[in-house]
Amino acid sequence: MRLELFTTSNCGACPFVKTMLEDRGLEYEEKVTDKDAQALEDFQSYGNFMGVPVLVVNGGAEIIHGVNPQAFDKLKDKKF
Repeated sequence: MRLELFTTSNCGACPFVKTMLEDRGLEYEEKVTDKDAQALEDFQSYGNFMGVPVLVVNGGAEIIHGVNPQAFDKLKDKKF
């Protein structure tokens, strides 16, 4: 399973999401959209989100916006 976590350097909720993913043993690639132009371009390609964090699963098969512990729990058991 490929997880891309889109964040910004001043995102208040992003550290919580990173901790939740790590606590569940979910590996992700963090993409900081305000420091990396390619990360911003990738982020915008997934839709018109108003903010971060946004977790993209397998290139957009599923997209989780914000802090959503229940969705993160379900990811642990999914087979992609």
